Amino acid sequence: MYFIMKKGSLSINSENIFPVIKKWLYSDHDIFVRELISNGCDAVTKLKKLSLMGEYEEDGKPFRIDVIVSPTDKTIQFIDNGIGMTEEEVDKYINEIAFSGASAFLEQYKDKATEEQIIGHFGLGFYSAFMVADKVTIETRSYKEDEDAVFWECENGTDYKMKKSMKSDRGTVITLYLNEDSTEFANEYRIKEVIEKYCSFMPVEIYFTNADTPVEDAKTATVDVDAMKKDIVERTNVLRTERGIASLTTNDKLMQAAQVRADEMAANSVYSHTRPDGRKYNTVTNCPYMAENIHRVADWTITDCTLAELLIADWSASTGHMKNMTNSQLSEIGIGLARGVNDNGDECWYCVQLFLRDGYHITWVDTPAKG
Repeated sequence: MYFIMKKGSLSINSENIFPVIKKWLYSDHDIFVRELISNGCDAVTKLKKLSLMGEYEEDGKPFRIDVIVSPTDKTIQFIDNGIGMTEEEVDKYINEIAFSGASAFLEQYKDKATEEQIIGHFGLGFYSAFMVADKVTIETRSYKEDEDAVFWECENGTDYKMKKSMKSDRGTVITLYLNEDSTEFANEYRIKEVIEKYCSFMPVEIYFTNADTPVEDAKTATVDVDAMKKDIVERTNVLRTERGIASLTTNDKLMQAAQVRADEMAANSVYSHTRPDGRKYNTVTNCPYMAENIHRVADWTITDCTLAELLIADWSASTGHMKNMTNSQLSEIGIGLARGVNDNGDECWYCVQLFLRDGYHITWVDTPAKG
């Protein structure tokens, strides 16, 4: 049985500090992924140092970070097998946070200090979770064998409850219950994109799992999306070569923009050249001189061919789509692929080709729009 050990309010002036974090420090809400994975890496690093100092004997299990999403439950879990925390440490590092003067500091240094410096100064990394979650839980067990495991829960960013936990293995599990504005992060391809964006060079191996993927669908979970995108580009260029038109080249920002378009359609189940918030598709970058092909392909329709083969065949059969793929005035291409469901509830791919007119350049890419 679990007994409440402690409950109370976090020592944060929530009326002052949380709006500051939301509006300035964490203007890019996806940064919470970096912060929570970084915390896990820090926990592993600390345990490794204790091992080197002879204060901890490793059990032979490889250190790792696990990120687990559940689109059904709208949750994300960040799991590490690092040093863990005791009840006293949870109380110190999570509950007793003194942010007096934080707002003044941010106002004074907002034009001078980098985001990373601010986060490091205040240790705000964990609290980025509340930018996307209505409720956050922590379940943790210290490497110290005589310490009880702890369960911590906070639903509104200020009031918390702590109790003993039955967790038997060392490490920490942080669970985010996403708010309605942030359910895009329960999409496995969206969260993979964010992990790749921020965490490619972390010192600990990161493993991803979709908790809702049935065992029999494991093949889908291991699809090489980058290879699929490359195949689509190559097949598009075959069409151009056959017609004596110069091949399209890929552009990193255009690829990013196409992925944003695919992600926002999948997250909102919107299949349209109009973005979920009502803007045109070409507002996804600073440059409006683009063309777009989109497709929504249900899994059950991909039988005796690859997704790339089906896409090019369907687009080639459409005059407008074929015109975009073989337009000599378009010189660069970006591909976006995202998993979602169609109007019938079938699992499907949302697919995007973005083309950029020759002589134009992209300097920024928008974030996914919400409906």
